Amino acid sequence: MLGKDKPVPDEVAGDPIMEFTMEEHDILYIPRGFLHEASTTNEPSLHVTVTIPTSDYCWGVQVVKHFLHNLHGNGTVPQQLLKMCDTSLAARGGDGPQKVDDSMIDDWMQEVIQSWASGLSADGVLDAFDSRMARTNAGQERTFMKAMEIPTRPSVTEDSQVRLMYGISCVCDPDAEVATFTRAMDGQQLQMKIAKSAARLIQSLTSKPQRVLNLPCDDAFERVCVLQLLHQQEVVQLFIDEDGECQPGTSN
Repeated sequence: MLGKDKPVPDEVAGDPIMEFTMEEHDILYIPRGFLHEASTTNEPSLHVTVTIPTSDYCWGVQVVKHFLHNLHGNGTVPQQLLKMCDTSLAARGGDGPQKVDDSMIDDWMQEVIQSWASGLSADGVLDAFDSRMARTNAGQERTFMKAMEIPTRPSVTEDSQVRLMYGISCVCDPDAEVATFTRAMDGQQLQMKIAKSAARLIQSLTSKPQRVLNLPCDDAFERVCVLQLLHQQEVVQLFIDEDGECQPGTSN
């Protein structure tokens, strides 16, 4: 996790091996252990990092997990393990009937390990791995189904129509970094910091419905994101149909 909380020291990072600009639809594979840093150019950009936990897919980790699975998942726990769990680590059990010496603990450990190792095989490790993955996938599927049942608010798409909410006016100069929305009913104002690239888009909003795709903005993703944020702030009205799709029709 080096570099997550603070910059990586120069003496650790060293000189860059490669430096390049990724274009739309590019995918970059970074092997495990290689430091990397991403930054945007002058244009708005979105990059998504997908981490594959490769350390979990090595034999060493899986053998350890197979050992734990064998102790706790097969319905039987060796008596030697129970004795070890009941024995004090600091005082070796004190002076009572539970007192044991190191040689006895060594014997218990050897017996537990030998019992497990006698049935150890590559197929057994892989079967235990498949079983864990099946449980993980089933849990994620249940979580996904629950998430899909949560009602969501309408989202802006390029085919949507939007307009300023009734009674809302907007002041946003070209290349401005702040947009001011005012509600005529009580004069309440909302000031939002914006990127200069979004100024033309916000300035173009009026009380007349307009198709999102036709609104001025150099970056299509930025256009949708800005309008979605304004819709959430209830200064922009989004037109949807009865099924909740973002289409011209009944306003929300």
